[in-house]
Amino acid sequence: EIRVENRIVGDMVGRIRLRAGASAVLNYLALAGQASPDTLATLEGVPLSLPLGNSRVAYRFVPEEAYVSLNAASPELLRALIGNYPDGVSDVDALVNALVDWRDGDDIVTENGAEAGEYASAGLAYGPKNAPLLSVDELGLVLGFDQDLVDWLRPYVSVASMSDGIDPRFADPELVMMLDTQGRFSEQDLQAMQADPAVADAMALDSSFFAASRSGAYRLLVQGSGGMGLKRRQAIEVIAAFDGVVAPPAAGLDAEVLGPAPLPYRIIQWNEFPPLDVDG
Repeated sequence: EIRVENRIVGDMVGRIRLRAGASAVLNYLALAGQASPDTLATLEGVPLSLPLGNSRVAYRFVPEEAYVSLNAASPELLRALIGNYPDGVSDVDALVNALVDWRDGDDIVTENGAEAGEYASAGLAYGPKNAPLLSVDELGLVLGFDQDLVDWLRPYVSVASMSDGIDPRFADPELVMMLDTQGRFSEQDLQAMQADPAVADAMALDSSFFAASRSGAYRLLVQGSGGMGLKRRQAIEVIAAFDGVVAPPAAGLDAEVLGPAPLPYRIIQWNEFPPLDVDG
């Protein structure tokens, strides 16, 4: 029992160190971005590490536009993605249009979509939110989306990105190939695209699916090692925005003079136990 308790305590301490490591990385990236706006772009997608006490914390971050936006992607892009679901769906258009009706701001039913009446007919006590999704889990509330489909989509989608296309330089190659509905690109093309931004720009001209507009949000995967007291490999995934967030001024005379103070970053989502193969 003592050994079990010691292991539990050791895991807890290691986990605390990993959280501290994630916070340290976020602060480092925020400072780097403030020092030079172009710095973050040079670090995107590169395996990196940061000293933390007697150990190092490994991390990698990519723009959130490496994922399909559930809130901004076009119906055509969503149709291409969902159409690749291995188990198949009975009506891809119905799912896509139900999602569009969930996220838009009106009560007008998209053709083959779902507003309040369709939810009531399905025996549900709620209707579409008519607002952007706040989490991928919320997708399970959209009419027609079961848990298996949501779990399959999870590694490929985002609620933080507001781009109608993805940035193929940082996307999972499998996702890029799924969205290449015309079979234009080979594996060699993908490798060239990741090494040369000009190739990615050419892909964007060839298909709107690969034209992304940046939001300032990034997905960061921080991994711990035995040096942090962890008995096994563990990770924390954070989605954060480095977009000049403004905090309310502190009380006092100085606040009236200085005004709001910019925050270094804004946490959109903090995932304590992500799959270890996130972002490669």
